[in-house]
Amino acid sequence: MIFKRIRDLVVSSVHEGLDKLENPVALIKQYLRDVEFEITKAERTIAHQVLLEQRQAALVSDTKALIAKRARQAQLAVETGDEEIAKVALQEKIVLESKLTTYESQLETIATQTETLNNQLRDLQEKYADMQAKKRLLIARSQAAQTSYDLNCTLNSIDADSAVRGFARMEERVLLMEATAEAGNRVRATHLQLAKYATDTALQNKVEEELAKLKASQEA
Repeated sequence: MIFKRIRDLVVSSVHEGLDKLENPVALIKQYLRDVEFEITKAERTIAHQVLLEQRQAALVSDTKALIAKRARQAQLAVETGDEEIAKVALQEKIVLESKLTTYESQLETIATQTETLNNQLRDLQEKYADMQAKKRLLIARSQAAQTSYDLNCTLNSIDADSAVRGFARMEERVLLMEATAEAGNRVRATHLQLAKYATDTALQNKVEEELAKLKASQEA
């Protein structure tokens, strides 16, 4: 009984310790949900970044077209002898060229950021794919470990000595039942044999003769 109490205390302590551990299956699923959330957030960010890049590219294209237009206007004004119009057109052209340098620099920065975000998203998607591939294996291993633990707990909860004693008592009881039945069969067989002898007159006469001889031999 003392050893049984100790064993029960140990099993109880193990149960309590495992209850405090985080569920690995739940953790795996939570990690995947977290990565899915990050992927969705990254996709939204990249979509916004691509839109920004497209707008910046359009601004660069429009500025270049406007510069070319002012250059043609200045050339036409010079050809027609209208220097004031030519100066205004050239002035606007110079200002636009300065802005174009800034716009192109900004476009390059935005494009670099977009490429960086795309690379990061691809890395995240690859990691997510790897996690998905490993998820089933990890869940299977976790379930196998849990099943093994449950079986061990079941085995530990069984009192082997008590079970053996119980089976021994059952065996003794069966043996007693078999012996009782065998004894009953023998008694019944004996009664049947005696009844058979009682109905056999010749046999009874011979028995009487043998009995008389035994008595006579004792008296002599």
